Amino acid sequence: MLDAGIYVAMGGSTIIPVFSGLYFLSMIIPGLAVTVRRLHDTGKSGWFYFISLIPLIGAIWLFVLMVTDSDFGENQYGLNPKENTQAGFNAGVVPKNAERENWGYNTPNPVPAPVKQERLYGWVVQLSGIDKPFAFPIKQALTLIGREAGAIGGTNGIIKIENDGLVSRKHAAIRVEPKPSHIDFVLEDLESANGTFVMNTKTKVQPGQPFFLSDGDQIKTGNTLLIFKTAVAAPTERDAIYSARKAVLDQV
Repeated sequence: MLDAGIYVAMGGSTIIPVFSGLYFLSMIIPGLAVTVRRLHDTGKSGWFYFISLIPLIGAIWLFVLMVTDSDFGENQYGLNPKENTQAGFNAGVVPKNAERENWGYNTPNPVPAPVKQERLYGWVVQLSGIDKPFAFPIKQALTLIGREAGAIGGTNGIIKIENDGLVSRKHAAIRVEPKPSHIDFVLEDLESANGTFVMNTKTKVQPGQPFFLSDGDQIKTGNTLLIFKTAVAAPTERDAIYSARKAVLDQV
């Protein structure tokens, strides 16, 4: 009898719907925020949320967007959240919208800000003309190749080829062009005297006609053979040299 009285006093079976309703209301804003964030990760506007109002197909479409992988690198809404982690900080990737106080600038005991490092995009491995193979890191938007390659209007990487008289002072260049889903590596000939060749595709790179590089492409400048490796395929210098040598030996 006592239990029945308490049950009736609390409203009987209506108490569960009440709490369910309160829980539903409290989760509307967080759920909407998470959904909009996932849409931003894939490069879509938050207004895409309303495609769920389309009967049947709308809900399926929204579900597909929710499970789609984030855009590579950075889009108009910020960095890929997978890169916006502590591992990303160690690689020099700093959140675009990070507030200064989050880094300890405005605290009584400031926390040292992480040192931003250059991002590694790839490698150019030199296999000929030197005593042992050497991997040049590609960390800049522009990397020059030549006997006396230097800066062109700003900061750029330099791959200096010595002991090869057929290599021009400024022979060729590799440009890094990030895209939403990938990175383009563009090889350009800088009007060199003896030309720039991609040996595995039997292509002569003409001045003003860029060549899009793929992992493992073999670049010939003068008598010097260079192997291009992406950072995805070869995350370390050792990996780059090993895979470059293996690729050449496999063709022998």
